Amino acid sequence: MVDIKTYAKDMTPIKLLQMAINTFADAEMTHDVISRKVHMMGFQGAKRYNRYRSLEDRKLRVKLQHYVIDIFGMDLEADWKGKDISFNDYKGYLEYYLDTEVEVYAMLNKIHNELVLNGYNAEACIIKDYLPSVVKEIEKVRRWTLDAENSDWDYTLIKIFDDKLHDKMKDVEE
Repeated sequence: MVDIKTYAKDMTPIKLLQMAINTFADAEMTHDVISRKVHMMGFQGAKRYNRYRSLEDRKLRVKLQHYVIDIFGMDLEADWKGKDISFNDYKGYLEYYLDTEVEVYAMLNKIHNELVLNGYNAEACIIKDYLPSVVKEIEKVRRWTLDAENSDWDYTLIKIFDDKLHDKMKDVEE
């Protein structure tokens, strides 16, 4: 095997990028499980939205893994951890989703900051570029929660909202 030169002074960027890969893998798996759970509950829009988010998180994970190969000469495998994802209704889904995205933001922000502090600015930019999409997800979940609260969690109104989301996501997926 060829010894690939790298600008890494130590294992710091590798450890931090491994954490990011694991975060993307967790997000990918979480959205995948959520998509099936809300599908079972009859929310087709939420199903499509989470399925789409799972695919987007997968793309980011794979892109980052290949970046690490190209730049550091290492193949970092995601640490697939099973999570207990439990909720029984639409309200529980939104609460779980919001909590998860806030955790993802906090972790990626921490990784970004550590990369900057250690002088790995190119790698920090890769992580930073993803943060706005996490913020957008948090914003969407908060708005969906407000809409549902303003309807007193009326199933009929939530279903109308979900049907509109379904149509929108169907166009996005195609």
